[in-house]
Amino acid sequence: MTAKGAWEAVKAHYAEVWLLFGLTWLPVFAWVVPTALPAMLFIWGIPLLVYLGRIKRFWPAAAITGVMVLLGFLRSEFVVYLLEGKGLAAAFATKYWFAPTFAWLVSWAVIAGFDALPDAQAPRLATWFGWLMVGLSVVQVLESLSRMSLRTHLNDAFAAMDNPLFDASRPEMLIVHMLNCNVYLTLLFWPLAMWFEHRRQYGHIGVLAMAVIAGAVASDANAHLLALAASGVVFFAVRYWPKALRRVQPHRLLAGLSAATILGLPVAIYAAIRSGLFQHIKTEILPSWAARIDIWTFTVERSLEKPWWGWGYETARTFDPMIPNHPHNLSLQAWMELGIPGLVLLGALWFVLFWLSGPKEGYGEAKDDGFHEISSVEAQTPATQSVAQRAVPYILAAASGYFVINLVSYGLWRSWYYCLGAVMVAAFLLMFKAASQPIKLRT
Repeated sequence: MTAKGAWEAVKAHYAEVWLLFGLTWLPVFAWVVPTALPAMLFIWGIPLLVYLGRIKRFWPAAAITGVMVLLGFLRSEFVVYLLEGKGLAAAFATKYWFAPTFAWLVSWAVIAGFDALPDAQAPRLATWFGWLMVGLSVVQVLESLSRMSLRTHLNDAFAAMDNPLFDASRPEMLIVHMLNCNVYLTLLFWPLAMWFEHRRQYGHIGVLAMAVIAGAVASDANAHLLALAASGVVFFAVRYWPKALRRVQPHRLLAGLSAATILGLPVAIYAAIRSGLFQHIKTEILPSWAARIDIWTFTVERSLEKPWWGWGYETARTFDPMIPNHPHNLSLQAWMELGIPGLVLLGALWFVLFWLSGPKEGYGEAKDDGFHEISSVEAQTPATQSVAQRAVPYILAAASGYFVINLVSYGLWRSWYYCLGAVMVAAFLLMFKAASQPIKLRT
């Protein structure tokens, strides 16, 4: 083989090799240390920066997420210190501003890498990743039933070796890792379900769902159950959307609802505070939700002190313990830290994300794009919808689940959660490419 031929062979499999590497390690990170995903994406994404030019295909979403990150940076202590003349050394010591900027870059590099993957290579990557995630789901179920026996034994072993890999000095982190691992399973459920339904592996979908439910119950993560239920409602509603409502396209309806929720939630919470509703229901709800009410009440009170421009990027951390790290609501955090401009921009972001998730060719019957489901060896039944149209219920369900979790848990600037959203988008690109390939019959 000539040097030119060898180079062409490397280029042909470069994306596949790096994507295979990342997909293999992702379940490991999800189980061991879920919040280290930005570090994992650094290893995964840096070699994929060569494909970053492909994000022009996703420019509306890339641009508006970039503007959100830019607004946070401009309201960060880094910029404040520079304007006050404290110098670069002091400014760089304010570490939090760097995380979302870094996460934005490597996340879009990974998405661009999946976009560059040759379609013919996608099925084997999708199959491999699917089996890995089924394996992780089985482990999650067993851990849930055994009260984290495997994690506990590993933690004890590493504690004896004085190795911090499993946070051995902090046993309480085991439940946190299990909870965060369940977020991976919850958000990646829908792209995996799309692939498994395409392959008619319905049992795999059941294992994934069982893992999410078991993990949520064992870790008392009712936000995950809420997200799975909400996304399930969205999935079936979109998939079986009544013909009488076809003029109201589901993705546009969700775009409006998400924006209205973000913009209207601070007003609704303020009304609940003033009316005494929150105080009335606090004793009737779960302790975790009662704690959220206290956090949201305090956040609204602080936001009203600086309603227009907010307190600044990541200032919610400075109100500990009344606000533990973040307000557990992306809408309230955007208002508190970035004021009205941040709140409006966040609403615009979710409006655009849902609006762009609809099929370009509409929801009705479309011309066949070459995709066939094989019902038997003898016969092939042409699909009445394209793969893109079939993917829409899964995409809207996944986006809804991500939105619901971020609405009641995790912070607006949590870089690992943002990176997981990017992985979810990348997984959909992979499954879309894989499902577009004809199924090969075994002889």
